[in-house]
Amino acid sequence: MSDSSVRVLLVEDREDQAELLRIRLKRFDPGLEILEATSGEEGLEVLERTQVDAVILDYDLPGMNGLEILGAISERGYRMPVIVVTGQGSERVAVQAMKQGAYDYIIKEKGYERLVPRVVRTAIESYRLKEQLRTSEERYRLLFENATEGIFVEDLDKNRLVETNLAAQRMTGLSRAELQSRSLEDLVPAEQKSIIQRLYEVALERGQAMSNELNLLQADGNEIAVDVSLTTVEHGGKPVLLMIARDVTDKRRLEQQILLSKRRLQTLFDGITDFILVVDPNYKLVMVNRKLAEWRGLPPEKLVGRNCREGVVGIAGFCEQCPVPET
Repeated sequence: MSDSSVRVLLVEDREDQAELLRIRLKRFDPGLEILEATSGEEGLEVLERTQVDAVILDYDLPGMNGLEILGAISERGYRMPVIVVTGQGSERVAVQAMKQGAYDYIIKEKGYERLVPRVVRTAIESYRLKEQLRTSEERYRLLFENATEGIFVEDLDKNRLVETNLAAQRMTGLSRAELQSRSLEDLVPAEQKSIIQRLYEVALERGQAMSNELNLLQADGNEIAVDVSLTTVEHGGKPVLLMIARDVTDKRRLEQQILLSKRRLQTLFDGITDFILVVDPNYKLVMVNRKLAEWRGLPPEKLVGRNCREGVVGIAGFCEQCPVPET
């Protein structure tokens, strides 16, 4: 406990015992800050106003006993390791204290005070590591659950989904429990099974695969268009398949509308019996209608990209009075 910011609360009503522990703790770490209380009520008051890194709690106190204090610490949401110190023959009490959330217990026997500093140090270090892990997991869960893309995690051994986020559940209309009884392959239409199987193979071989050809089945029988990426990752110590799906239903609908609009324009364009051509600022043909192409004896795609004079009359170069710059 070399960190000078470490603060420990010692709750002990007997001054001789408190002095023993105080000496041992200071000898072990001179920079340690020790706060003291002689009863459970007083100890809770200290915790109400001060953040501490650990509590050394004697079981046999006036008023509230150690178990009652442990319960109050838990109810009030104070987060720190608590080491319970109890008299000889109180092992059953010590076990009960562990069940109620105590980090460890020490029996008051000859020389017990020498154990306390090391137990406190181990408790603080262990608690800090657990807090870091808890914070990391909370951040992961926050990002996971609030991602706008659907996230599906499949156990490769069991061929079953083990994790899905809220977006995945909204996309499919299925609950987390319902999704966990399915595989990724179960979520795509029958005609797309071969696509998802190919993605599996590529992801397992190369580590990642992507597709913009998939639909996901929804609980009501409808389908939702998605772009997906599949990646093999480690999760819980085992390899899993991570699929991230982005809803592109509106994008696909817009693309279809644009394609339909282009087809309608082309139909109208080709239906006009006059020659029509579209030229860019560099005098290159961008579009020609079917009538002009038939007159030239070439398909439209063979004319597009040519100089306009060459495309229309088959002569290279530019017209002396070209109307393009004036338009």
